[in-house]
Amino acid sequence: MMSQFNDEDGTLLLQNNIKPRYHGVRYMKTMRSLFENTAHIGDDQPLYYTYGGICRDEDQVLFQKYGIIYEYSILLPALLHGECMKTHGHIHAENPDNHTRRVEAFEILHGQGCFQLFRKLKDYWEVILIHMKKGDRVLVPNDYYHLSINTGNVPFIFADLIKEDVECSYEDIAQRKGAPLYLFSDGKLLYRKRNNNWNKESLHIYEVYADDVPWSSALETDIYMQFKKDAGAMQLLLGKE
Repeated sequence: MMSQFNDEDGTLLLQNNIKPRYHGVRYMKTMRSLFENTAHIGDDQPLYYTYGGICRDEDQVLFQKYGIIYEYSILLPALLHGECMKTHGHIHAENPDNHTRRVEAFEILHGQGCFQLFRKLKDYWEVILIHMKKGDRVLVPNDYYHLSINTGNVPFIFADLIKEDVECSYEDIAQRKGAPLYLFSDGKLLYRKRNNNWNKESLHIYEVYADDVPWSSALETDIYMQFKKDAGAMQLLLGKE
């Protein structure tokens, strides 16, 4: 569906004059503490863009009926003193009625990057780096904190499907001053560094490709079209109350 992104002014041009219902920009001023080094980088530096409520006119009723939204996220290509561009990261807030969180479906549309997932398991933290490229699809289980990282030299663009009632919690990552791992590039190779704010924690770290995640993805094709083909199944996959 996506046709063109202008990385100079952050505008997204969609086919058939489709317009997102909402959009936003994340600036350095709200993420400064999450990077290892932000010296000489201004507060007004844009880091990534989000667009949500995207759908064709003929599909609006279907999305509304099932309470699901389709979104784009666009991470600009940049190294901040060697560290790869990333999103803030969050976990889906717990539903107070049944104490569950929502699953989210992702599809990479352009570029390459990593998703960093992490969760507390008894006396240690499980950290998973998922290497992603165009065409990859993955489900993020409901109990993981997650963020995305642009490891390439072009915009890293991905789509997601999620229930419209989801609320995202950013506080834990903000208080920790970032995720457990930083991802760096020297222009040729990627390497990871431990966030010093996590030094007291035991980390079990795994690196995988999208096809090798230790859970079933259940995503076989373009996630937008998969939703259209069987909206009820996608609703169950993402979490039906």
